[in-house]
Amino acid sequence: MKRLLLLVSVVAFLLSACNHSEQDFQKATEIGSVSAYDNFITNHQKSDLVADARDSIVAIFERNDDLHAIANGIYNIMDYDAADRVRNILTQRVNAFYGQVAAENSISGWTTFLDAVPDGYENDARKRLSELQWKDESTAWQMATDNNNQASYEKYLELHPKGKHLKQAERKLIDLEVAAAFAGEHGILPQMDKGYSTGTSYSVIEIENRTQYDLTVSYSGPDSKRMVISPYATRSMRIGNGNYRVAANVGHGVIPFAGTEYLDGSHFSSSFYISTTRF
Repeated sequence: MKRLLLLVSVVAFLLSACNHSEQDFQKATEIGSVSAYDNFITNHQKSDLVADARDSIVAIFERNDDLHAIANGIYNIMDYDAADRVRNILTQRVNAFYGQVAAENSISGWTTFLDAVPDGYENDARKRLSELQWKDESTAWQMATDNNNQASYEKYLELHPKGKHLKQAERKLIDLEVAAAFAGEHGILPQMDKGYSTGTSYSVIEIENRTQYDLTVSYSGPDSKRMVISPYATRSMRIGNGNYRVAANVGHGVIPFAGTEYLDGSHFSSSFYISTTRF
């Protein structure tokens, strides 16, 4: 008789636990949140309803079209199996989206893709977007001016040698090269010899290169111009009057010159050679 009572007691306990599990699952379903189902799984790990709770978590994210929200939600799911299933859903959606955008291969498409996908899921989208942007002349110029560095202007000139911003790009590049010369180690630019007056709004610059290397002399000011003079050669150019920052460089580890000059409508001349004396 005692054994029978004990058996009935155990059965009653199991029925009570089962009813409690069903009640908690029903409450989680009524709330309908990830945290509610997570709490159910944590509190009823051996319940047959755990699989249903996981399915419910996955279903919540299947109804969500915001890829960023799904990615953030993955880290808030306490159940590993459910989180892994949601992560697979996110990966599949991103891959499908990527395929659609790749087929179109447009600037607007890749921009939309990068805005929509979470960090770590961009694939090579940024590279492909950049390639298209640099191929488009107007977009390439905007990128060059936004970056405002030598590499960007050089890239613009390389890809669009006949672009409508050609002169602006060349001028910007010269200005940046001169600024870089001033910012780095440099010798003081020797003053040029001033000759006769031209009586015009421009000056004439004549430079002799007495080195074994190509000499690049760049003027940054009212005009931005550059001369490349071959070894042991002389070249001249006309340039508008005004105050200029000037840089002269032959590369090959030789310290460049940098300094300022005022051009007043005269003929100026100078010679450059390599010296072991530091100025």
